[in-house]
Amino acid sequence: MPMGHILHLQMLWDYITLEQAYGTYIKLEQAYGTYITLEQAYGIYITLKQAYGTYITLKQAYVTSLTLEQAYGTYFTLEQAYGTSITLEKAYGTSVTLDQAYGTYCTLEQAHETYITLEQAYGTFITLEQAYGIYITLEQAYGTFITLEQAHETFITL
Repeated sequence: MPMGHILHLQMLWDYITLEQAYGTYIKLEQAYGTYITLEQAYGIYITLKQAYGTYITLKQAYVTSLTLEQAYGTYFTLEQAYGTSITLEKAYGTSVTLDQAYGTYCTLEQAHETYITLEQAYGTFITLEQAYGIYITLEQAYGTFITLEQAHETFITL
């Protein structure tokens, strides 16, 4: 599995590589269990874990969470072209289209061009895009792995 190089991440006001203001960091591990952990100010973090049973867990400030699951890069337990089910859990079981603490919100849209836009506290955001059910802007090649700068110019924007 090719190892891609990490592209710089960006906050609205400055660029970072692995560490961001307020203790934000990214951890990349690759090989059938690829995952990225983005932890941000005020406990906002996102965990992307991949391997033939690909899933992504987006957790944000104050227990807001969003879970996406992929089997061979074909469906999301979020809302996908062929299988629709969004699981947005917010503090105390409230469902949202993600309006979260400190102006954090998430927009989920899917159908051949599935994407999630997470704009979090202090302008930090991540965009996950999918086509063929598998590439997350942070783009994965055919749903088997994730690397920043892998297969087809993978990247992640913070």
